[in-house]
Amino acid sequence: MLDNFDLLDLGYFGNKYTWQRPSVGGRLISRWLDRVLGNQSWRVLFLETTLEVLTRLHSDHNPILLRCGPIQHRRGVCVKSDKVISVRF
Repeated sequence: MLDNFDLLDLGYFGNKYTWQRPSVGGRLISRWLDRVLGNQSWRVLFLETTLEVLTRLHSDHNPILLRCGPIQHRRGVCVKSDKVISVRF
């Protein structure tokens, strides 16, 4: 499904799971449910992106902290013609 829209999972560090709850038998069920997605253009623009799964406090979901870092400025000028947008370097 993600490939249909050219989306990538940005990965993470920190806690291994983003969701937890006790089961009926008392065992803890843990899953990686929450994700952050971006396309290749976004990844190039924000090269220093990090995603950290934090410790949960009041929910069954762990909070996710997305740090984008500085925007990578590209040299070039966008030129719009009738039907095509191109970039000149």
